[in-house]
Amino acid sequence: MLSRGRVVFGLGVGWCEPEMRAVGASFPDRGRIADEYLAAMRAVWTQPKPSFKGRFVAFEGVQAMPRPVQTPTPRIVVGGRTAPAFRRAVTQGHGWYGYGLDVPTTERFVGALREAARTHSRPAELGRLEISVTPSSPELPDATMVDAYAAAGVDRLVLRPRPDMDAAALERFAADAGRALIR
Repeated sequence: MLSRGRVVFGLGVGWCEPEMRAVGASFPDRGRIADEYLAAMRAVWTQPKPSFKGRFVAFEGVQAMPRPVQTPTPRIVVGGRTAPAFRRAVTQGHGWYGYGLDVPTTERFVGALREAARTHSRPAELGRLEISVTPSSPELPDATMVDAYAAAGVDRLVLRPRPDMDAAALERFAADAGRALIR
């Protein structure tokens, strides 16, 4: 369809309690709510007549169109820096995403993901857990830094331009990023 199978569904439970309180979301229940909503989304994506009944969400008789091109679901990438987030990534995600991480912190979190994989079963249909990281620095990484992230277990670096860049600077950033990362 529109995305031609390129949709990636990102899931993070949130960290800012005042913001969650402002919209009436339960901060202490956020992980359980995320797990349940992900199960509900899987029902919407995979069932011919979607229905779901849980503590936080329930529905039946809904139409969910268009369906994802990817089957059975779009790629699911889980973010977060806690044991429950690592469990969620291992048991329910195709990938894990860490934002603003240096190499040592990345190594620590990849280790925590490996530990979660020893503790929790990973469904075979999810394949290998892919690791994506946005480096802590907005500067383009050099080859040594790219290699260090790769050695830490990172599959994909997600680069972020500085917020003060105009269109021309963004074009240069994109071109330089392509040269820096594609070898």
